[in-house]
Amino acid sequence: MGFNEKVVYDYLTDVHCNFKIQYSFDDLTGDNNEKLRFDFAILNSDDSLNCLIEVDDEEHIANHFGNSPRQIQRQKAIQRDIQKNEYCKVHNITLYRMKVPFRWLNKWDYEDYYEYIRTELMNFVENVK
Repeated sequence: MGFNEKVVYDYLTDVHCNFKIQYSFDDLTGDNNEKLRFDFAILNSDDSLNCLIEVDDEEHIANHFGNSPRQIQRQKAIQRDIQKNEYCKVHNITLYRMKVPFRWLNKWDYEDYYEYIRTELMNFVENVK
């Protein structure tokens, strides 16, 4: 689990949210028939799915496309995001996409990022708990 997801994980744990990480569906696959995974699934008290959360860092932002490994990786991430968005739309699943507010070389410290996560997710999580 990367830094961005770890802070969200910590927040969801702290607020006693019923959730799972790396949530997938059998009928949502990408390259090589690999299941596409959502960062977090918020579950109801009966463990049924309530909604999904994706933490979108710089990899998920369209920049200049090209043939470098990093640009190809971004293109694939964006294609997976499109598939996930469409799947949620078709299946009437609430998907919350949270944008990471910093770039690779300008990361925040844990406490500042936790506070950002808290303010971003507080109302959302309270409405779905």
